[in-house]
Amino acid sequence: FAELELQVERTLDEVDVYADPARISQVVTNLLTNAAIWTPPGGTITVTVARGPDGAEIAVADTGPGIPEDEIPQVFDRFFRGAAAPAGGSGIGLAVARELVRAHDGDITVDSRPGRGSRFLIRLPTTTTPSHGAFTESSLPLSSVDLVNSTTTNRRPEWRSGTRPQ
Repeated sequence: FAELELQVERTLDEVDVYADPARISQVVTNLLTNAAIWTPPGGTITVTVARGPDGAEIAVADTGPGIPEDEIPQVFDRFFRGAAAPAGGSGIGLAVARELVRAHDGDITVDSRPGRGSRFLIRLPTTTTPSHGAFTESSLPLSSVDLVNSTTTNRRPEWRSGTRPQ
């Protein structure tokens, strides 16, 4: 991150979502890792936490090269690696991220255009309990503000290692 600018924007009153903090942190970490790998030196990664119509929204946006339009439908598929992906990485990171978000009754989407960067948006509903009972006893209501604070302050230097997790 030494060569990148990281911005964290919180534009919400505190909103609680019933979530497994470790799993949602894993999703945000994956998105930040991908953004750091694809954002050129001097670029910017922005994490935004906001209240959406049905709960919390966490967005990770970058000023990287963007994703070709024909690859967008596959970015969340297991083992998908884009044509421009450098060596390394298995192509399962975004597929796992999608499954983890869905396990929280949420959704994850991407908006990207070549030359304009990418923006991944996680939507987590405000609920008292998940509809499918997939959480362990350690799950508890989590402030999305606390989630982003803990994720962005535990940055790993190997994010710029040259390998691209998906």
